[in-house]
Amino acid sequence: MKKGAFTIVAKNYFGLAEVLGSAIKKVNPEVDFHIFIADEVDDDKALGAIKQSKFFYHVAKETLDYAEDLWFDTAFKYNITEFCTFLKPHCAEYLFGKDYDKVIYFDPDIYVFSALDPIFRELDDSFVVVTPHITTLEINYTGNASQNDLLATGIYNLGFVAFRKCDQSSQLLSWWKSRLQDMCFVDRADALFTDQKWMDFIFSFFDSGIHVSRDLGRNLAPWNFHERKIKSVDGAFWVTNRVTGKEDFALIFVHYSGVNYRNFKDSNLNLPDLNLENYPDLLPIFSIYEQEVTKGRIADFLNLSYSYNYFDNGIEILHLQRRLYRRALANNVTYGNPFKSAPQASFYQRLKKQKLVDSSFVKNELDKMRKDTYGDYYKKVSYINKFFFIVNRLLGFKKYYILAKFFIKYFRPENQYFLLDKSDVSKTL
Repeated sequence: MKKGAFTIVAKNYFGLAEVLGSAIKKVNPEVDFHIFIADEVDDDKALGAIKQSKFFYHVAKETLDYAEDLWFDTAFKYNITEFCTFLKPHCAEYLFGKDYDKVIYFDPDIYVFSALDPIFRELDDSFVVVTPHITTLEINYTGNASQNDLLATGIYNLGFVAFRKCDQSSQLLSWWKSRLQDMCFVDRADALFTDQKWMDFIFSFFDSGIHVSRDLGRNLAPWNFHERKIKSVDGAFWVTNRVTGKEDFALIFVHYSGVNYRNFKDSNLNLPDLNLENYPDLLPIFSIYEQEVTKGRIADFLNLSYSYNYFDNGIEILHLQRRLYRRALANNVTYGNPFKSAPQASFYQRLKKQKLVDSSFVKNELDKMRKDTYGDYYKKVSYINKFFFIVNRLLGFKKYYILAKFFIKYFRPENQYFLLDKSDVSKTL
């Protein structure tokens, strides 16, 4: 029985993937570990460093059976997170094609603390294993992640998913892959959240063979810290239910989602939206992870740029431009390779002609802008509110209400396509 595990990264996270691989090999040396690189390795120094890895690695564009024009379309319309998750079923199918019988996918920001044998055993009777974001029923919810966010991101966290090679998993992967081709966006308006939301359907399609693991020692993460407490017994970590106080589970793997790895130079592993001082029992597992990541080669890769963040002239691609391209594809408008800037008929030249390119932006400063980083945010909101208060008085409540409903859809990035093609006024996503 050939067993494998894999992760998918942009090349700047290759060193982080190696930390995951080393952790897996420490507890399951018989498991092959594969790293799929989502973007292109176009730097000789980076390629040389990658070739030194002790793990199997694949540049996805060169490894997966995928048409080049479709590859570039997909890499452009999706951001880095969307694109990496879009690749997941493709990579699983590739490994099954290499005669693996059981495979486990892990996000690269996961660390394995104990053997994966229980998961592989579950795949004897099941063709897929998943873990819910939360497993404890609470009338008065105490979690850190908002319940709205949990609803928006799906029942299961697909930072982990395991498959056994069989007809059922083949059917599921084919269906999933098909959906992700055009519907792997982070887009609440379309009820999408990368690859995750689609897995909510699995019980609709199969009567058996699905294992939903409620083992608290799996996928311990910020969204379930409120229900899982760590304790150490004879040098091993165990997880007990923080809410009920019942049951002990061996800690198998932790999902360090949201950690800013650039803070390592300051020995700061705190999560930006979560105060770990509220969970002192978790500090030992964060300390171990910090030590392992610091020992690894993360610094050798962390400053590498994601290939698909830029047009070929070096200008960074904005979220709005990706969403306009999504709309163009939906309208069956083609521009060739969207990353190319030179051809007169290119997408870049179309953007430039319509004054939708500004090379003065630094590191996507517009896309990274948030209310807590935008100066005098609430003061500016108050000005806007005053403006629309006057609009309401001028139009009357009925017309203002209709206008407000219209704006909900109108201001989606995709619906700014008229900026690119003013003749397009009727089609909406």
